[in-house]
Amino acid sequence: MRRLLTTMCVLSAVLAVGAADSSPSGGYFTAAELAASSITVPPWTGTSTDCPAGAAVRPDQHRAPEVDVVGSVVAEDSGQPISVALLSCGRGSQVVAYRRARNQRPIFAGQVLQNSGLDPAGQKIARIWQIRSGANGTIWAEVGDYDDWGSRQVDQHQWRNYLIRHGHGQQIGGPTSFPPNPHVTDLTVAAPTVVMSRQTNGQWTGTLVIRVTNRGPRPTHELWLDILTGFTDSVEQVCPPLGKSGSELCQWSQPLAPGDSKTVTIPLTAKDTTSTNDIGLTVSDGFSYPDLRPDDNYVAVKVKYRKPGR
Repeated sequence: MRRLLTTMCVLSAVLAVGAADSSPSGGYFTAAELAASSITVPPWTGTSTDCPAGAAVRPDQHRAPEVDVVGSVVAEDSGQPISVALLSCGRGSQVVAYRRARNQRPIFAGQVLQNSGLDPAGQKIARIWQIRSGANGTIWAEVGDYDDWGSRQVDQHQWRNYLIRHGHGQQIGGPTSFPPNPHVTDLTVAAPTVVMSRQTNGQWTGTLVIRVTNRGPRPTHELWLDILTGFTDSVEQVCPPLGKSGSELCQWSQPLAPGDSKTVTIPLTAKDTTSTNDIGLTVSDGFSYPDLRPDDNYVAVKVKYRKPGR
């Protein structure tokens, strides 16, 4: 009799577990399962607004720009088990919650967290790198203040703890802001109008004088100057071609100290006045450091053709 009662108790426990797993709100979706399902993806922000979004997104069937299910963890929303996934597309990243419907398909349960775009000042979340389960149904998210697509990561990483209620994330642990990023620069580029004069041989000549200044708090790692111009032959004497028509890239590996400037002088020659009317200049620290004020990293230089006698 005791053995029979024990067997019945074990069977009851197994049945209870099975009933919980098959309940409408139970069950966990892996990242692969979500990628192979039709899921709801909230709108993207910043430079990723052209990424797939809406109520019927199939991550494994989309071409570029593609939604990638980076990972999925189990969590709770108001005491109910849910799957929380990290989605990425381009430079966008967001944490989205899903629950299992009676037909076993994932149903959108809310957006927990989303990146705010590029912010070198360090007060916004520029990237969500990964997620993991936390205690009491919470999740932890690893966030960064700068999304670097280049050769080295310069962003600061933090782990922040979120409680999920009604599909929304409420931070309950970890840092709430980033300290100033030490890996930043502040470059500016300037150049006066180029005046082209006609020579006796019929050609036009002028001089492009470029001044790059480091107003940042630290030396540059490297210095890049992208020159978009129709004076290709002239600029290639100073800077190597980038491999695309009409654009050359000057690169210097020597650091530019804070407060220092570098002047680049390029003689220009044109056969006629149709060569170009503008020269585009873009300066950067290569793939190294983000710029605090990227708006002054570009300038369009006017070109004027001065006829003889004027």
